[in-house]
Amino acid sequence: MDEKDVEEFSAPSAQSSPPNEAGVPISIDHEISYPEGGLQGWLVVLGAFCGTAASIGLYNTSGLFEAYMATQLLPNDAGIFFDGTGAMALTTAGAVLTDLAYYIPMTYIPAYYIARQQIASDATSTGAASFAYQLLAIANGSSCVGRLLAGYISDRLGRYNTMIISLFLCAVSVFCFWLPDILIPDVSNIGLLIVFVMLFGCVSGSNVSLLPVCMGQLCETRDFGRYYATCFSVVAFGALISIPVAGALIDAVEGPGKLKFWGVAVFTGLCYAAATLCFVW
Repeated sequence: MDEKDVEEFSAPSAQSSPPNEAGVPISIDHEISYPEGGLQGWLVVLGAFCGTAASIGLYNTSGLFEAYMATQLLPNDAGIFFDGTGAMALTTAGAVLTDLAYYIPMTYIPAYYIARQQIASDATSTGAASFAYQLLAIANGSSCVGRLLAGYISDRLGRYNTMIISLFLCAVSVFCFWLPDILIPDVSNIGLLIVFVMLFGCVSGSNVSLLPVCMGQLCETRDFGRYYATCFSVVAFGALISIPVAGALIDAVEGPGKLKFWGVAVFTGLCYAAATLCFVW
């Protein structure tokens, strides 16, 4: 390989000015040059060809797989919602409402604490607001406990019964602890908020772990994947609109500081109450 080929193969480099008094080059421009032929140019062509061929292959493969799934594995999938008992339809509706409510506190707890403590917007990333983000750690730690307890209790009380209890306690945590903390003015003590975060984290964690188990009671083992995938394909829409709905409610409510959150708290509690009725039915 001669000197010309070496120059063509070398990567683009920044243009530099002559060395300064200390002998260190000073960068004056970062000009990117693109290969116009030679070995480097043809390597770019080869890479583009390989990437395009692989992506088109994935498109074709996914299309064939979807056709096979539709005709062989998942025929008349919507029929599982109309099995004569309504169990699958109500369980799916309850799961949608559960996810619709679950993501709201887990997203807005830090923002609520910052508004509650009247922390300035330019201090939200400093020590004054650090506890706002620690509340999420408390909720997630409590969630681990709730998931462990849910398995133990459900083996004795039943999966659906345990799910009903956990959903009811989610509604209680919102209406009895979070909403009063929002509506009672001049509450300097954060005890209500911490109790809400711990209780909500615990019982909402139970919901997450129990939903697939409840789904498994509606079908045989060989059909579990079909039921689970169908249910959570619908549930995904609830999770998708959850945060935008909550943000719209916060913007719609007029009030100073933490009072802007009362609408979203009521909405969360009502979703949990409706989910509880779906599982009771």
